[in-house]
Amino acid sequence: MRAVLVLTTFASLGAGQSGAAQGLPDDDAVRAAWKRLTSEERIEAAEFFRFECDQLSLTKLELLRKTLALAGEDPESWPAWSEPDFYSPEVHAPGLPIPRKRLGPKSKTLATQLERFLPKPHARELLSAYRYDWGTGRIHRSGDPWDPDALFENLMRGHAPSTDLANALLLRALDDGKQRKTLAAFGHAYTDREGNVFTGITLYDAWRSGRLIEMPDIDALGIVHDVLDEWERWVSPVPASQQTPLYDLVGELFAPARSHKELRETLAGLFLGANPAPVGTYAGLHTSLHALWVRAGSDPNRMLELLPEEAKRTAAWIKRTAKIAADDPETFDAGLQRQAELANDEERLRRTMSEVLRKMGAFDERPKGEKSARER
Repeated sequence: MRAVLVLTTFASLGAGQSGAAQGLPDDDAVRAAWKRLTSEERIEAAEFFRFECDQLSLTKLELLRKTLALAGEDPESWPAWSEPDFYSPEVHAPGLPIPRKRLGPKSKTLATQLERFLPKPHARELLSAYRYDWGTGRIHRSGDPWDPDALFENLMRGHAPSTDLANALLLRALDDGKQRKTLAAFGHAYTDREGNVFTGITLYDAWRSGRLIEMPDIDALGIVHDVLDEWERWVSPVPASQQTPLYDLVGELFAPARSHKELRETLAGLFLGANPAPVGTYAGLHTSLHALWVRAGSDPNRMLELLPEEAKRTAAWIKRTAKIAADDPETFDAGLQRQAELANDEERLRRTMSEVLRKMGAFDERPKGEKSARER
């Protein structure tokens, strides 16, 4: 293991035993150490940890640096994320123009729907300051990329600094745009028949949840209007006898769009992570998809060429990919090695953070009100 570099502000970093020699603290101890730091110390620890990462030669970090080069422009120039629009009653359902109203953050109705429709956060879910907009193909800023607490939490979930930016860039690189119109339609805010607009929930979220949902004429017709430019077959208010075929058509539009998006989200997560938070039903395919990244030479452009040409063919493509262990055992073994290397790198990054925290005295219990060794 390389000698720990000495910074001016951390003159004692090279002294004493390494984290590996002392034994790596468990996650609870590392989290407790981080909480002992003041806000200023957390900023300093995050900066120093980033510096340390820049000196490491790890597979995860090499892939990360390669991906960040895809930005092509300063992320600060990207637009800020804003809440999705909802479909206009006047445009899409003039025969039943129920006014829309956004529910505020204190709304109990909104809280109930958020719990119903959004999956519970996974232990390895990536906290991101960037969001890829599937409806436009653009990346938006949605948080503070320099938030030290987010950096620390992502690290504990297996993610290196700037993985959120890299993930957004990978999604952009893997998206061929063939489902853009449909995903833009399902990217509208979810509403109900009473006109409530649920902030933080999109039509995509509602449909993906698999739960019984309300589909006002405004939203169902809005999707059909935007995706198919079909304005004559159904007119609001849609008679009860025509609602089932309308909803069936919306479902037929949603299925390939979901396959398109979830496959790319899974591949983006696996580019840098050994076992990222699972997306859809792909958790059992992680090793096979690592092997596919090997086949693509860890090149997003080459991976794009390996993906199914049409989203409706994804199921058959998945079956072929699942057989890679039998059809191409050498590549599958390389995928296993890639997965193992990324897992080892995650452990190395945790060890590096532990070393930083140890040198800052964060593992030492502090009496209430007492300053840290670095403050005295």
